[in-house]
Amino acid sequence: MSTIAAISTPNAVGGIAVIRISGENAIAVAEKIFRPFGEKTVAEMQGYTCAYGIAHDGGERIDDCILTVFRAPHSYTGEDVCEVSCHGGLYVSKRILRAALNNGAVSAEAGEFTKRAFLNGKLDLTQAEAVMDVISARGKAELRMAEQLREGATYKKVRRCSDRNCGVDGLPRRGYPRDRADRHSRGSDGDTCRARIAHSQLRQRTHYPRGSFDCHCRTSKRRKIDTFQLSERLRAEHCHRHRRHDP
Repeated sequence: MSTIAAISTPNAVGGIAVIRISGENAIAVAEKIFRPFGEKTVAEMQGYTCAYGIAHDGGERIDDCILTVFRAPHSYTGEDVCEVSCHGGLYVSKRILRAALNNGAVSAEAGEFTKRAFLNGKLDLTQAEAVMDVISARGKAELRMAEQLREGATYKKVRRCSDRNCGVDGLPRRGYPRDRADRHSRGSDGDTCRARIAHSQLRQRTHYPRGSFDCHCRTSKRRKIDTFQLSERLRAEHCHRHRRHDP
């Protein structure tokens, strides 16, 4: 993938601005636009280290900056990442971004850093979506919920359910006849999914004791349903459905 760059801080005047560069050539791009005051070059910097120096464009000084280096895969995107922290003027930050674009980077699209984190396995889909929830949180409760999503709470619950219900081959674990599983695995994806769903519904007989529970019917009246009768009805529907597929 190409090396991307963008201003990661709001498009407004502030104390500091951060220009983020990510990609396999991020170190090379940063080395062309940043000159540290120390003896080490940008290429010699280790991950999670900073250097104080000058941002320049073709030798013309722009601003005093701090460069932070993150080495792959230990970065937000999973790639080499360099972040230039400069004074928060609009012109200064845009000038440094333009210097990065002139030296091999391309402008990042909205959300592309998080997209790359997802593609590189640093975040799952729910965590990637939660990043915006963290940014837009307006209170303690919203922030706490967003942080739980970002830390993978939803993914972990779904994964536990998936591991409990399905085997390595993706078929339900308990009581599924091997010959029937092979037959459906050769069929269409739709038939396979319907077979798995029907079998999962039948498993409620194992998980729920014989008895009854309340439910709402379409007329919004509560009524009792016997779990044993419900399981038997599902079993009959399941057998009737798959009898049509048997040779």
